[in-house]
Amino acid sequence: MKRILGVAIAASLILAASAAEAACTYFAALDQDVTQPGQRAFITWDPVEKIESFTVQPQFQGNARDFGMVIPTPSRPKLKEAPREIFKDLALFTVLEPRPCTKRYAKSSMAESGGGRAVPTASPPKVTVLEAGVVGTLDYKIIRAEDAADLFTWLKDNGYSYAGDEATLNFYVSRKWLFTVMKIDPSAMKKGADGSYTGDVSPTRFQFASKELIYPLRITQLSVKDTTNALLYVMTKDKIQLPGSKLEYAKRLTAADLKKVGAGPVAIPQPSMNLEPPQRHDFKDLKGWMTEGYFLTKVRRVFRKEEMTDDLRLVSAGDSVEYTSYEDCGGMPP
Repeated sequence: MKRILGVAIAASLILAASAAEAACTYFAALDQDVTQPGQRAFITWDPVEKIESFTVQPQFQGNARDFGMVIPTPSRPKLKEAPREIFKDLALFTVLEPRPCTKRYAKSSMAESGGGRAVPTASPPKVTVLEAGVVGTLDYKIIRAEDAADLFTWLKDNGYSYAGDEATLNFYVSRKWLFTVMKIDPSAMKKGADGSYTGDVSPTRFQFASKELIYPLRITQLSVKDTTNALLYVMTKDKIQLPGSKLEYAKRLTAADLKKVGAGPVAIPQPSMNLEPPQRHDFKDLKGWMTEGYFLTKVRRVFRKEEMTDDLRLVSAGDSVEYTSYEDCGGMPP
């Protein structure tokens, strides 16, 4: 039976994550920030135009025909395929620079202000398909529902076995949000010897109007067993904070930063100042996706399942202090 799981920003919640790539080449960031997080997203926000976007790339291992996503947004999104290696590039772009040790470790700042904030009807479901198409390896439909029970029925009637409940759907339906329903094209994926499919789905950007910078977390709760590791790269005019999260990188992007993008291989900071030679990487998949003068902030937080009862509001940190380096006193960075 086809099964669809609700996901918002993230992705590896759908099925089991694919096997991790070797991390030795580019330090731990490639493993920790690309293959391991339960949720990851590249989020942008224009506070003047009130336009938000988030880019997600699901990872899975299993039967591609069983793969699906339900993604809620406060308004009708525009979908665009993102470069295949965009998250690898972001992980390496935000690796901290080592600096000489002064007998103490530099610590990333922490924000500890707390978390962010039934039976199908017999009549035809009141669900409207606003748009249908293909983006990358995904077939999608953008739909509007007037009632959670109607949406629940529509998913079932269209070949989905929704793993959540009507209450989760109603959380968004009552707010007049729209839903993007996506399925994978199995012919675009690799098939293993055991007949299962594995691989990364095409990264996809969702761009939409929004009154606030928000991360739709609640719909991902149904795919979490106990906890989920959320990793967010956020680019906006101000440095941001996610209450309760760990700040792992923060920098206002300069013209020199953007020159690294697509200009050929550049040196990547190593986990120790004593390592030679430095690794090099071409950030070509970030070309056209970064904005000079904006802050790029990287935050991480582990959420318990019982905490995921509301969406997250990402707010200004209230300062412009950059965090791009750590003191190298031996061992791994903090």
